Amino acid sequence: MSTTAPTLAPPTPSNAPPPRLWPAGFEIPILAVTGEPAAGKTLFGLQVAGARTKVLDFELGSATYEKSMGFDRTDVPAELAKLFQNGNFQPIHAFLWFRKFCESIAPGQYDALVIDDISQIEDGCTEWVRKNPGYFGKTQNQFATSEPQVWGCMKVLYKQILCALAPKVQTVCLISHMRDEFKGGKPTGRREPKGKDTILELATLYLELRRFPDQKGIVPAKPIARIIKSRLTHAVMNPTTGDFDLSPVLTPVVEDCTPAKIRHLMLNPVNYEKLKPSERVQTEFMSEDEKLRAQQQIAADTARGQEAARDRAAMEREAAMARGMVLPPVNSDMSGEIAAAKVEKTAQSAMEPAPAAQGVGEVVDSAHAAPVAPAASEVPWNESADAPAAASDPASVPVVGQESAEPVAQSELAEPAEPQEGTITVTQKEHLAFLLSPEGLNIPFPKWQEIMMQNYGFNSARFLNEDQADILIAAMDKKLEAKKLKANEATWVSNVVQSEPSQATPAAHTAS
Repeated sequence: MSTTAPTLAPPTPSNAPPPRLWPAGFEIPILAVTGEPAAGKTLFGLQVAGARTKVLDFELGSATYEKSMGFDRTDVPAELAKLFQNGNFQPIHAFLWFRKFCESIAPGQYDALVIDDISQIEDGCTEWVRKNPGYFGKTQNQFATSEPQVWGCMKVLYKQILCALAPKVQTVCLISHMRDEFKGGKPTGRREPKGKDTILELATLYLELRRFPDQKGIVPAKPIARIIKSRLTHAVMNPTTGDFDLSPVLTPVVEDCTPAKIRHLMLNPVNYEKLKPSERVQTEFMSEDEKLRAQQQIAADTARGQEAARDRAAMEREAAMARGMVLPPVNSDMSGEIAAAKVEKTAQSAMEPAPAAQGVGEVVDSAHAAPVAPAASEVPWNESADAPAAASDPASVPVVGQESAEPVAQSELAEPAEPQEGTITVTQKEHLAFLLSPEGLNIPFPKWQEIMMQNYGFNSARFLNEDQADILIAAMDKKLEAKKLKANEATWVSNVVQSEPSQATPAAHTAS
């Protein structure tokens, strides 16, 4: 631990409150910063409070700035090496050290605490939770047979520690790296922040920093930041209505992003109607290599997914028929429409990164947001309008060929017999309900099950993710358009045919 670092800020009398890090009316108890290597994450955190900063350095990232910036730095690996002379310390030891540190510091001892980075703490916290089920009122067998219980308890403990730490300083800055994004067990070709959902839940401000070289290959000194989440809002009461007029403090993309720039925006509200293109457009958050890699990955995954879905559908169909079930003929028309929609969807989305969230008040990027529990009125999707599935019973929608199951042993819960609930939205569910109705394509429920089995390997749309639902809706919309066009043509022909006798009849009467 450094004890001789120079003091760059004027000393504060012991009886005076510390100077504010942020302008009056704004607080950032927890600030999360993520990004690729060399994005400027560590430097951003060090500039929050300058010399009044305590740094827990888990990867030697701030050592080179210690003397010039004058902050108080602890080399955590070196501290752990003192406790384990052979150097054989594990993440759980880093977590226990961190937990003890959080309990030891006094309120106001530091203005800002920078943790660079959080990976070892989170890994160690998870390991400690696994070894201490009794702390949470659980048994070892419960943890061994239910991984979600482990993660749930880990998040509870992690949240308790951070919430107890935050009031002791003005800002806790949590730094994390990036990782490959996976959906459905497959890489999407995009990148996402490391770290548990707890960070997203607690953070007042969550930034992704990037520094791209310009056309001459020069990397800018200051990064740009995409806002993953922000609770920073300007609120002005309307004297006439008594309501508050709210506007976000930060633009969706903040250029030359530093703590000083954020303070400036707090004091100088931006005009959201006159944002510069660079403050709203998100395409630059994927480099050309990342875009190409994403496009190749999506194409490969799509091909593998289609093949797996066909194989699974064939197996399910054979099993169902072996049990004596009578299934309708396979409808190949719908699969052709879906395949065409997949190609169109891939072409549109492969080159587009996830958009940043914009809005008033708390802004959250939906790509990284924690799942939100459905409202009481939103039951899980079930194609049968007469039998909505209960929210607590995801198995209430039958799988084609599935017989009544015997009670499942606790040890078998790790491998569920059906797919997990998808991320299909309420709006998508309503759109599909219309397309299945008599006003739409008028698809009977058994036939709809067969279409789902053939194309996705399961018989319920509630297992679809948003992208799959978009593709399916696009295919069905095109089929509905074709149906309407055909109906209009038939109506026109019928009207022409019916009009001919009505024109000839008066002439006949006249002749008579």
